[in-house]
Amino acid sequence: FREFAHGRTAGRYLSLLPREDPFSDWSHNDRYAAHGYASAASLGRHRDAARTIRRMVQKCHQDGMG
Repeated sequence: FREFAHGRTAGRYLSLLPREDPFSDWSHNDRYAAHGYASAASLGRHRDAARTIRRMVQKCHQDGMG
């Protein structure tokens, strides 16, 4: 999303994103990892960040940006 918003008037959407990347500890290989591989704290950060991103994208659509 940062790449999409670059150069646009989307600062208000970018401000909704967390300052630190909540997915920095995620790898595409994690989806195939054994049950219990990821910590509950990590999964909670990912879930919360995904919800924030979903709200941000919905806001963009409502405002006619996407």
